[in-house]
Amino acid sequence: MRLLLPWIYWRRPAVERDRLEAAALAVQKNEAFQKEAQAMGSKLGPRLVEESFAKGQLETARSFLRDLVQNRFQVMPEDLDRRIAACADVERLRAAARQVLHVQQPQDISL
Repeated sequence: MRLLLPWIYWRRPAVERDRLEAAALAVQKNEAFQKEAQAMGSKLGPRLVEESFAKGQLETARSFLRDLVQNRFQVMPEDLDRRIAACADVERLRAAARQVLHVQQPQDISL
């Protein structure tokens, strides 16, 4: 059950989730396990969506900053690329993207 619920919320389309969750609960005859699974499902689904959205925002911000640097300077310094990869703050990445138009060289971008 602990493996099935994350699979339902993470890998299956939203339209299938309610049906799959109900089927998983129906198979489980132990009432205590059913209640635990329902509680876990009510917390797990929204959390996975939030984490997935945050991860997507972070990857988009990194990609956007890399594209801006590459287009402006025609190079991507390894040091800057490593700093972009290490940065886990979307707002810092967005601030760095705004700097691209104003700096003379990519090394001047602060992250």
